[in-house]
Amino acid sequence: MNDRQQGGEPGNPPEEPSVDREPRIGPDRVPDWLRLTFAASPVATGVVDETGTLLWVNDALAALTEHPAQALVGTQVSALVHPAARALVHESLARAWSDQHPTVRRLRGTEGEFIDATLVPLDATTTPGGAQLGLLQAVDVTQIVAARQSLQALADNALDIVALTDLHGVVTWVSPSVRTVLGRDPDAVIGQPLDSLAAPEDLLGLADALAGADPGSERATRTVRFRSSTGAYRYMAVSARPVDDPDTSARAAIAMRDITEELRAKRELARSEEQFRMAMLGAPEGMAVTDSQDRIVQVNPALCELLGASAPSLIGHRFREYIPEEDREQVDQWRQRLLRNTTAIERCQHRLAGPTSEVWVDHSVGVMRDELGNPQLFVHQFADRTAARRLQADLAYRASHDVQTGLANRESLRTRLGARLGQPAEAAEVVGVLFCDIDDLKPVNDRHGHLVGDAVIAAVAQRLERAVRRQDVVARMGGDEFVIVLDHCRSVEELSVVARNVHAAASHPVDTTAGTLDVTITVGAVLADASADTDAALARADDALYRAKRSGRNRICVEGLGEA
Repeated sequence: MNDRQQGGEPGNPPEEPSVDREPRIGPDRVPDWLRLTFAASPVATGVVDETGTLLWVNDALAALTEHPAQALVGTQVSALVHPAARALVHESLARAWSDQHPTVRRLRGTEGEFIDATLVPLDATTTPGGAQLGLLQAVDVTQIVAARQSLQALADNALDIVALTDLHGVVTWVSPSVRTVLGRDPDAVIGQPLDSLAAPEDLLGLADALAGADPGSERATRTVRFRSSTGAYRYMAVSARPVDDPDTSARAAIAMRDITEELRAKRELARSEEQFRMAMLGAPEGMAVTDSQDRIVQVNPALCELLGASAPSLIGHRFREYIPEEDREQVDQWRQRLLRNTTAIERCQHRLAGPTSEVWVDHSVGVMRDELGNPQLFVHQFADRTAARRLQADLAYRASHDVQTGLANRESLRTRLGARLGQPAEAAEVVGVLFCDIDDLKPVNDRHGHLVGDAVIAAVAQRLERAVRRQDVVARMGGDEFVIVLDHCRSVEELSVVARNVHAAASHPVDTTAGTLDVTITVGAVLADASADTDAALARADDALYRAKRSGRNRICVEGLGEA
């Protein structure tokens, strides 16, 4: 944050009406044990007095604020944040000293960064002269906020309707998909009670679904009819969950899934909101102390919670027992550097494995030495990074996979097929491309509904995957169409064998809620030279499928190189 000085220069904070007392303790009176414990922490940490003045900071807090540590001493916390966030700082300080429990607030830096800050009052008996001190810890959550905005963008572009309501059930925000599904202008829906859009006969079901937003209530999904702009009703699967976000007035997130025509696989934005917030609410972070033999001698509750283990079950064990074998080498290396006194602090990222879970952590460790300089104790700090990794994996998965079937999606198929084609003309590799289509799926949807049709699609997708090799690509192009890409398909005879196997594997009855339905597929298969164009290869396979369809469906059409 290069312009944090906008809130006040370090050492010369702006006057704040709610902070008018002189510090009761000097910076030199911060206990040594407090400095030593948090000096090496990867979590930004400082010690403040009752006026909110920083008496000591570690390197992580200096890095977060982009000021030298010595320049921060004597600065008020409110001088380091955006002016709009100062009221939250003063409120947090007042609550901490009066209620004697940690307070957490989301603050905004001068350039728009978001920070979760925790203030824990310390026992006055542990400080010189019995002065009241507090432990301030802060974590930059800008990336988490950005990720939440990315998930909101997913909701904005989904065909599901996502809405936020206040305590009175009035819509405060609704996704643009309300126009596609219900034909309603989002701006016209905002400000209306949600129940005013529902069929009167379904209001009890809607209330039952909305009860899922009440704390402690079990989430339920109910079918409710909602009136479109034409006056016709659409059947929607409605569910709700609470929103706990100080940045919005919304108190409930409502997901409405149109099940009149199709079952939507996307879930509402609020599904992930709480998960990512809770990742930052566990400060102070996990901490452990080990002896020179790597035995755990002390742990804090946060680490016990992180590992899913009790303190008695951890103490006495070697720390390396909780590191997966693949990650032990790097941890052993920095431990040896600390023992040889070649470094004072080590940091690395690795996994921790508890009895029931495995987490990714930023691990920082400092060594405490005796009067002769011999290593005596090691102080470990752990910051949980599991949520950020899961989010990245989730977004990457959604971008490349069809959510309903778990297969590669259209864009992923084109990328992976393109990597196999477009090679130099002298390349000897040949690629097989199969275009598959479920026969007569529309009558199934019309007669039994899209839930049954989706069950047929899912069953066929699984059968296609099982019918080919693991290295082959099976993708859903959309609707009832699938594409299979075969690596190293050496001849049209081999392609024919695979096409017959795929056709036989998929063309079997499927058990559904509407009974057992006969299912067949039609297959168009072509050989493509490695120098071929991606679009041309797909077009040839599509043409082969079309010719098979014209001959009566439930057929196979196979073409070799250069055939048309």
